Amino acid sequence: MKVLSSQRNPPARAARSRLRVAGLAAFLVVVFDQLAKDWVLRSIGPSERRTIAGPLSLVRRFNTGAAFSFGNGNRATAWVVTFVVCVVLVGVVGHLSKPPPNSPAASDWRWWVALGLITGGAVGNQLDRLLRSGGWNRGAVVDFIDVGFWPVFNIADSALTIGCVAVALLSLSAPLRSSGGLAGSLKDVSS
Repeated sequence: MKVLSSQRNPPARAARSRLRVAGLAAFLVVVFDQLAKDWVLRSIGPSERRTIAGPLSLVRRFNTGAAFSFGNGNRATAWVVTFVVCVVLVGVVGHLSKPPPNSPAASDWRWWVALGLITGGAVGNQLDRLLRSGGWNRGAVVDFIDVGFWPVFNIADSALTIGCVAVALLSLSAPLRSSGGLAGSLKDVSS
């Protein structure tokens, strides 16, 4: 009977499982983000606004800068954003493949979903920058969700934001869990 490498190496199997969770989350974000952007480009005119409910509307905007239109219209900003996104994605993939064995991220699926959301959001917007009209790395990110009091954004931006908030919350809760929760942390402080 042949023994599979995953049976001989449970940590490798666990790492592949984590990568699948993150990969699925990233894939779903990219697919829904790109499908929504394509629909917006086909269905909503340049100056059209479709009110959904209250302040929530759909519009069509192009962002050549960074998040929340920072540096919009500046090609240097687009190149810097492209470089930073690529470095971050390489770091995320490296971290996903080999977390420290004692870290909470080694076993908690929520970390992997959050990192998948971040990766999917970064890839979704990067695809726009690289491939949308204007040529290689001269395209603009398509933004379309307008809530009135916030810069216009898209599904990839939402995934990035939710993923970053989740990582921050998970990072804050990890020390509390390892010390017996908030009560254990307070007991340590009072000692």
